Amino acid sequence: MKRRAFRVMDGNSSYGFTLMELLVVLAILGVLLAIALPALSSARRSAASTLCRNNLRQYQLALSTFTQREHSYPLVIKWPSEVRFPEHSSTWMESLFAADSAAISAYSLNSPGKTGGIFICPAARPPKELRNGRVYTSYGYNAEGIMGGISDQSLGLGRFDLPGDFRPVSESEVVAPSSMISFGDGFIGILNAADDGRPQIGLDRRQDASSTAWSRILKRHNEAINVSACDGHVESLRVLDLFNPSNESLRSRWNRDDRPHIER
Repeated sequence: MKRRAFRVMDGNSSYGFTLMELLVVLAILGVLLAIALPALSSARRSAASTLCRNNLRQYQLALSTFTQREHSYPLVIKWPSEVRFPEHSSTWMESLFAADSAAISAYSLNSPGKTGGIFICPAARPPKELRNGRVYTSYGYNAEGIMGGISDQSLGLGRFDLPGDFRPVSESEVVAPSSMISFGDGFIGILNAADDGRPQIGLDRRQDASSTAWSRILKRHNEAINVSACDGHVESLRVLDLFNPSNESLRSRWNRDDRPHIER
């Protein structure tokens, strides 16, 4: 049988590969790619998560500057009729980053590929359509802690209470600064019923989120959430643990009194 081969000539000699040899080389390359691609994907996710945590450190730096100056935490919002607390702007973002109005605009206009410095998580993937015309934000503020009914007192940092009791949270009210969550990826809700892209974060049984939102939450950082604490450190926690309403030790981390408030 005549041997088929592919030959390359250099003028003085010739060499070649059989079809079988080429197929073996291609098979080996396929195996190497199959091994390398997951590793590259994992490295890319790890780099995005690292950048996300660095963003949260900048949030925390801005918060530390504010609390050192005012000895309180920024209000989540300030009612237009509220004339007290002139050091607080209309939103917590403006209170912390008033000098960077362009970046604040980018914060509320997140989309794939859009850059907004520390305001955009590189791993965030907004949905193609947003419900009720709302905007998608990468990071949220722990304004309310574990959320209860309308008449329940806010347990977070932003004092989201009725206008009659609307005042900033003082530094001394935070019992465990090294434990209490201040900022994080913009997730709110509980297991399997959480939403993403929110300017506030917290444990909230009232959320009615789509399954696609929960899927995005799990995929952003490989089932983790990046958060910062009031003392300035940043860490990654398992989404399935932090948003589990039965996990009492982590429930406490949402609240400034460092209690789990299982009644909510």
